Amino acid sequence: MTRTIRIEVQARDARLRPDIFGYNKTIGLGSVAEVADGVTITDAGSHETRAVDIPAIMNFTLAFGERSLEAIGTGYVAAWLYDKVKSRIHPERGDEKLLIEHTEVELDEGAIKRIITDKLTSEKKKG
Repeated sequence: MTRTIRIEVQARDARLRPDIFGYNKTIGLGSVAEVADGVTITDAGSHETRAVDIPAIMNFTLAFGERSLEAIGTGYVAAWLYDKVKSRIHPERGDEKLLIEHTEVELDEGAIKRIITDKLTSEKKKG
């Protein structure tokens, strides 16, 4: 069984998507990158307003295979995600943030791990 987590990044830094999916390639809706063995991140679309100082809204979906989650745990994925967003989101601006499953998350590796673990645990109980 694959479990998924929705991620929304609100940031002005356009380099986040190439950092995730790779430079020198076309990136768009449905682009997929491997985070770890059995864990992928998919581009779930974005909304950008050009010529206005408004952050882009970038949506992603993390997908965890059951065995991969047991093998690597959420710590590795949280560290990977934190590494990708830490220099791209500037919370001090007030309108840039990270949301995981519609919950705003502090830009901290431990906080990211806690929310991912909580969301996956609650999803497992439902399933």
